[in-house]
Amino acid sequence: MESNNKSFNYSKIAVEDFIKTNICKTSKIISSSKGINNFIYSTNIVDIENIEDWLHEGEALIIGVFFEKLMNKEFIIKLKNKNTACIISKKKFEIFLLPKYKDMLINFDIPIIFVDDKYSWSDVIVSIQEVIIYKQTQKLIETDKFYDQIISWFNNNLTISKICHEFYNATGYSMIILDNFFNIIDYSYDTNWNKFISISINELSKIELLGYKLNNEPLSGYILSINNKQLYIIPTSIIEESKFYIGIKTNTSSKIIPSDILSKIDILKELILLQMKLHTEINISNLHFRNNIFSSILALNEHSEAEKINLSLALNTNIHDKYFLVMVEPIDDKNTIIQNVHQLYSFLNNNNWFFDKNLFFSYQNNWVILIPNFIFKKTDLQEDILNPLEKYFNTSFYLAISNCHFYFETQKSYDEAISVISFLKQTIGEDKIMSYSELGNLELFINETKHVNEYFIMKMINAYILPLTSYDKKHSSNLFETLQSFYTCNLSYKLCSNILFIHTNTLRSRISTIEKLLNLNIKDTSTITNFKIACMLYKKFMANEP
Repeated sequence: MESNNKSFNYSKIAVEDFIKTNICKTSKIISSSKGINNFIYSTNIVDIENIEDWLHEGEALIIGVFFEKLMNKEFIIKLKNKNTACIISKKKFEIFLLPKYKDMLINFDIPIIFVDDKYSWSDVIVSIQEVIIYKQTQKLIETDKFYDQIISWFNNNLTISKICHEFYNATGYSMIILDNFFNIIDYSYDTNWNKFISISINELSKIELLGYKLNNEPLSGYILSINNKQLYIIPTSIIEESKFYIGIKTNTSSKIIPSDILSKIDILKELILLQMKLHTEINISNLHFRNNIFSSILALNEHSEAEKINLSLALNTNIHDKYFLVMVEPIDDKNTIIQNVHQLYSFLNNNNWFFDKNLFFSYQNNWVILIPNFIFKKTDLQEDILNPLEKYFNTSFYLAISNCHFYFETQKSYDEAISVISFLKQTIGEDKIMSYSELGNLELFINETKHVNEYFIMKMINAYILPLTSYDKKHSSNLFETLQSFYTCNLSYKLCSNILFIHTNTLRSRISTIEKLLNLNIKDTSTITNFKIACMLYKKFMANEP
């Protein structure tokens, strides 16, 4: 028959936290030094004699009228096996605790707390719940402060360099960021990571639960034991197939990371993702900007020293007198590869020599490389260009080479390369590299549309800001301001309603409308983080828009 005992579940606190409450000021506490550090996960009121079948790990066991019958050797051993956090009773029952059982409890690190007889069990439970609420509130406040601190850091730094040490200074947890191949991107300075970490992605086998964030969402990753220390590896996806990893080192053997630390890691992860996304989009925009410059180069028909200087400044490199133009085109899946600007940027970012030695453009669904005549060698194209491209994109490419022309004759070079590409497509054979000089005067023209990329910034603003501002404008309401204030007040309806000078029920109605418009739970940690990020972007990019 199932017990009707009452059990109350909540986030863990230590026994030491409970004995600091007012209800325990006059209590008698019997405990070992280790026992007061036990964690309480739930509270169980004993209201049946055969309670053993209903015990759970980490319980604060409240025993009243059954104290005399239950307090024996067998029962205490069962409490030990169940990892009971502590026993709470009243002083009037202390006379039933024999010295030998008292010693057993101390040896088993099971504290026993005798509260004054005047307190009800409800008083005890409320006291524990107040500790929980206080600690959770402090964690939320600290997490919010951490968010503001990290946002400020990102506003003042263009890269993620030193962000790990910033995290260490704020939390005391050592951090490292690794790329997809486990190369170190950034790290906290408190650890000699080169000596500590010597792992590869192949060692990451079983994904495990690392703990729960403050909103009770689970966070999983890998747990590695290195030099008697725990290393938690959290995989994080970026654009497409790319990934990076966040590593957290601790000196404990626990496999669970505290919820407030996990929430802070999640905030940092989202901001790193955002910055990387923005950085990528900015660089992709620069590629499009370079393509516009290429259009200007194609339009030239005579030498102009002033124009040459302007182009050099725009491209941040010297424009030389003469170039060979090399056009690159995939043999198969042209649209998929050419239009994938994220993948293209990733390739260019890992092959800096493209920009160091040559001018690279993506123009009208073709990749174009201008190579100065004094360094051009056709025999080097296979090793320098074709092989890296085919290895990275896992497909075959054509390389079409123009004759050498002045920079202001680039249109002629471009037309020559187009003709070579057309010829290669019509030719049956294994030739993938051909120059215009081998082709003759055959000229063909290919006209295709240019790919346009969507920006992540607008996605964020469209998802979190515009539904509210549009509704406010249409209905003369203040939903956007309300949500900002609600988050500023740490989700407190009472405090927020006072600040906004509205009734609490009015605030609840507004919050309900906001959740329907955004189709989100606004108390979710990720929603709070994303909304604040969107506000930052909105203020920076769209606040002055009509």
